[in-house]
Amino acid sequence: TSAARTFVKPVRYSPDDQVLPDFVLEDTPSTYYMEVFGMATPEYLDRKRTKIKKYRDLGRQLWQWDAVTSSQIPELPPAL
Repeated sequence: TSAARTFVKPVRYSPDDQVLPDFVLEDTPSTYYMEVFGMATPEYLDRKRTKIKKYRDLGRQLWQWDAVTSSQIPELPPAL
C-alpha cells in the first residue's frame, strides 16, 4: 500500500549544503531529513557516522534506515 507521503529527492548539491540527504520529508510539523544506509564497508560506515553527527550538530530531524542490518523499514514520522 502507498503511504501517500510528501517528500522531495534533492538532486543538486550546493557548496552551502553541509549534507545531502536521500530524501526530505515535507508533510510533517518540522522537516525530516531521510537517509537510507545500505553498505557496511569501513569507509561507508565512517561517512555514515559523520553524516549522523552533522545532522545532530545542525539540529536537524533525521529519519534513518540501516538497510544492511534490517529489512524492515522504520516507521515514518507522523504526517500533519
